[in-house]
Amino acid sequence: MSNKDSDRTLMGIGPRTLLFSMIFSLPVILFTFLTHPKYVIRSTWKVPFRIAGAILISTGLVFHLLSTKTMLKAYKNNELVTTGTYGICRHPMYSAEMIAILPGVVLFVGMPILLLVPAIIYLTFRFMTMKREEEPLCEIFGDEYLKYRAEVNAILPTLSRIAFR
Repeated sequence: MSNKDSDRTLMGIGPRTLLFSMIFSLPVILFTFLTHPKYVIRSTWKVPFRIAGAILISTGLVFHLLSTKTMLKAYKNNELVTTGTYGICRHPMYSAEMIAILPGVVLFVGMPILLLVPAIIYLTFRFMTMKREEEPLCEIFGDEYLKYRAEVNAILPTLSRIAFR
C-alpha cells in the first residue's frame, strides 16, 4: 500500500460532517423550539408530519445501513463499488442523512422551518469537503473513479440509474 493509499481513511469526512451537523442543528432546534413556538406544528397536521417524518427516518436509516455495509466490505478489499446504493449516488450515506434522516427528524419534531438545516449541510459538504474525500479515490482508482464520477451524481440520486435498476 503506497503512502497515498494510507492517507485514505475508513470513514472519510463522515465524522466531521456529522459533528458539524450536530453542532449546528441542536442549538437551532432548541432555540427555535424554546423561543419561537409558533414555528412548531401543533395543529391537526402534526400527525401526518410525524408519519412522514417516521417514514423518511426509517427509509434513510435502511439506505444508510446498506451503504455502510457495502462501504466497509469495499474498503477492506480495496475495491471501488459502483453498484447498489453507490450506483445511484457517489455518497449514499450523506445522501441518506440530507435527503431522508435530517428532514425526517425535522418533520417528526414538527418544525418545518428547520428544513433549511439539511440544505446548509449539503452546501457545506458540496463546496468545502467533497474534494478532500474524492481526491484519494481519484488517485487510488484513477480512470475507473473518474468515469464513475462523471456518470453518478454526488448526493442527489441519479434518477435514470434508479429507473433502470
